[in-house]
Amino acid sequence: MLTMTSFNGPFTPEIANAVLFRQAANYCPIYALLQARGLARMTVAEKFEWYTSEHLARSTAINNGGAAYDANTTSIVVDDGSVFFDDSLILFEATGEVGLVTDVSGNTLTVVRGIGAVVASHANSVANDAPVRCLGSAAGEAAPSPVGREVDLDGQWNYVQTFREAVELSGRKTRVKTDTQDERPRQRMAAFQRQIASIEHAIIFGARGAVAGAEGRRVTTTGGIRQTALSNRVTGAGAISRDDFNDLVRPIFEAYPGDKVAFCGSVAVNALNALWHNAITVVPTTTLVGLDVRRILTPYGAVDLIHHHLLKGAYAGDILALDPSQIAWRFTDGGQLQILPDTQAQGDDAKRDEVFAEGGFEAGDEVAHAVIEGVTGIK
Repeated sequence: MLTMTSFNGPFTPEIANAVLFRQAANYCPIYALLQARGLARMTVAEKFEWYTSEHLARSTAINNGGAAYDANTTSIVVDDGSVFFDDSLILFEATGEVGLVTDVSGNTLTVVRGIGAVVASHANSVANDAPVRCLGSAAGEAAPSPVGREVDLDGQWNYVQTFREAVELSGRKTRVKTDTQDERPRQRMAAFQRQIASIEHAIIFGARGAVAGAEGRRVTTTGGIRQTALSNRVTGAGAISRDDFNDLVRPIFEAYPGDKVAFCGSVAVNALNALWHNAITVVPTTTLVGLDVRRILTPYGAVDLIHHHLLKGAYAGDILALDPSQIAWRFTDGGQLQILPDTQAQGDDAKRDEVFAEGGFEAGDEVAHAVIEGVTGIK
């Protein structure tokens, strides 16, 4: 809870962060998490850029629409032959059989079947749509240098947005004290609360753009999570089971292993709490800047659940599952959250302060995140 005494005197970015961590994290959980984990850094451009690497797939599936393959089949068609290369090991996941790919021609693999003494070659290994995985290189003795494999860079970008909230009091109000409170800190506190809510709204709902604003002034707006996390997106999720949720988050763990943080509307968090009843770990609040966190364990990794008060109404059933290692807040030089004091015109019998911030949201590699919309309950 915000306390008015924090808003007396200077209010630098350092003080703003201290107040944010100790008193205001629940007003803006994502922004507070970014600041607390050191995931905020400066940008020198209003249109800031970052690059992500293409992900080379390691898994595909058998693609056999004709006569069934059997334990002796060595010429095997898969959905995506680029997963493999000459002298790569192949795992047939249905049985655990391991083979060696000796040649790749388009989507057709030539395979030495049944390596090792544990799992022999089996027809179930090569059933249509059975999953297969590349285990990596197993180069031959005195083999020549392997064919080079490259990953492409994908450029991403966003705009910064300018956030301004001003409070103004007449000179008399600043000179006259009441029996209840000092009005200037109270107004500062209220403006600060509005400002961090505005930043949090932008991080979630913001749309990237550059448009003409009031009186034709150029306005840039930052794109938020819902505008950038597009690959792993589910709409109208409805009633879900544990297996449903595990399947929904599996792609983000496959892209980037490591703990995830899921910000949930009230309906969604209630459903997840019910699904993992008696299997939830309470995370110490000190690890996440005082936020109330519940941890669930999926087959792919841990997910920290945080109720988000802005996901309400039409968004109460939504889940924003994020990889903290990928996201960042990019602020301009002088754009860190702060209160600029005494911005009134010279000679005015008034006191005017401005809560100011300027920055934008960096999503990193958007395949590391998932947006699940419309959870209604459990099944």
